[in-house]
Amino acid sequence: MFDYTQERDNLVPAGTYEATATCSGVKMSQFGEEIIGLTWEIRKDVQQACQGRLIFDDIRKDKNNPDEFNQQKIYEIIHGGQDHNDKNAKFQFETYDEIAQYINGMNCRIDVDVSTSNSGKKFNRIKFGGYHPSQAKGQSLPDGVVAVGNADGLTDGSDELPF
Repeated sequence: MFDYTQERDNLVPAGTYEATATCSGVKMSQFGEEIIGLTWEIRKDVQQACQGRLIFDDIRKDKNNPDEFNQQKIYEIIHGGQDHNDKNAKFQFETYDEIAQYINGMNCRIDVDVSTSNSGKKFNRIKFGGYHPSQAKGQSLPDGVVAVGNADGLTDGSDELPF
């Protein structure tokens, strides 16, 4: 038996988390509108609370330009999810499906909040401007190494310098 009730009622606490995006591409929402569906999984390879938990997100059509998806949100995700000094960083795309493919598997730090809908139901959302470059750089940690978060990024907890 699968009981999803507890998961739905058990929200991820507000905070900043290292997460990986799964992007389903352009699809229809339950309300019949075109969206780019995103699921952010809180990373298990980084020492943090709520590992493996999911945050559901989407990119909707722009209210001022209903033929286009929200360019501001796409910009935030793309720029938040990559190192601007990386020679493989990409900022131009031909199609929305190409954007979805690029976002899929992207690591970011996301700022999660708890909001309340008009009907009074609480849900998780990612704050406006809440997509930041990963400090873990997408690297899995070796067995026995525990990541320690700090203002300068992640370390292996030792006093040794990496160079």
